[in-house]
Amino acid sequence: ITVEDNNIHGGLGEAVALITSQNNPVNIRSIAIPDTYPIIGEPDDLYKYYKMDEDGIVNCAYSLAH
Repeated sequence: ITVEDNNIHGGLGEAVALITSQNNPVNIRSIAIPDTYPIIGEPDDLYKYYKMDEDGIVNCAYSLAH
């Protein structure tokens, strides 16, 4: 799982997926801001909205495990 407060395209998640897929087939999930105009707000509110907060990351990890 990669998490970044940046656009999902061209970011850390894509770089990790590229390198990882060349060596091992594994499930990868990227949590980031979708390729749309983002909303504006306080960082904690935005992290929750985009599921980049603790609950969002835990739920993503849980979904990979099941």
